[in-house]
Amino acid sequence: MLLFIDKLRVLDAFVTLMRHKEPFIRQRCCIVIKILSGQPLGKVTIMMNVNLVEMMLKGLSDEDYRVRFHCAASALALADQRVGNEAMAECGFLERVLQRVYEEQDSRIIPLLLRTISRLMATNDSVRKKITQRDLQLFLSMNQKTEVTKILAETFDGDWLASRGILEYLKCGMRSHSYEVVLNCVMCMLRAATVLESKIFLAESNTMNLLVTFALAPSMKGRALKEFALQLLCILVETTYGRKYIMGQKILFDELSKNSEPSCQSYIKKFKDILRAQY
Repeated sequence: MLLFIDKLRVLDAFVTLMRHKEPFIRQRCCIVIKILSGQPLGKVTIMMNVNLVEMMLKGLSDEDYRVRFHCAASALALADQRVGNEAMAECGFLERVLQRVYEEQDSRIIPLLLRTISRLMATNDSVRKKITQRDLQLFLSMNQKTEVTKILAETFDGDWLASRGILEYLKCGMRSHSYEVVLNCVMCMLRAATVLESKIFLAESNTMNLLVTFALAPSMKGRALKEFALQLLCILVETTYGRKYIMGQKILFDELSKNSEPSCQSYIKKFKDILRAQY
């Protein structure tokens, strides 16, 4: 079907329709492009059409919010797999999407833009290097914790995450009602804790209390969170305060001892080995 569409040069017709004075027509073009972008061959066919790509980039700044919304949704669909991801990076999608993040006022569109940035960064090192500290500070200032913490968790290493501002943001995120946000924050902290200053900064009572709570939570949904929380506790126990804190957490050792899972038993051994090595 897609090859048939390409032979009929239907996408060339979309280029013309994307210039139509009626926002409804431009909006419908974006919706069809999004549908075609759902297939790998569709991504390739679209990205090979230079004129259509340029019209999509312009559509991100369309005066009508519905056109901008569906254009952003199309860009997100294109970025969903590497086959479209790499071509988008070469065409300057990151720069245009970042520009829209700075300019966009509609809260319904910003999450789509942030998700697109996340997907472009997750599979492309060259894109990741283009994100500046200024961009990161903008993300942190937004009320989009799910999308922002996902960007942080999927793309940034320990050195990027080690600043006090980001660590404070992550500590606040640990109190979110969203499981995804909490999981992303703990994953980021685990990565940041490879830097000594970050490890010392995170080893304080409020953070460690939450980590113990996550580690002891009975919900199966929180299985991944439990693992990451225990891993982070194992790192924080290497600090002076972390060691004193864990030594007073008899409930943690008791609950882990009751659990027959090999991973739980291995964490008990790690805690004991670390504590033993301090003396």
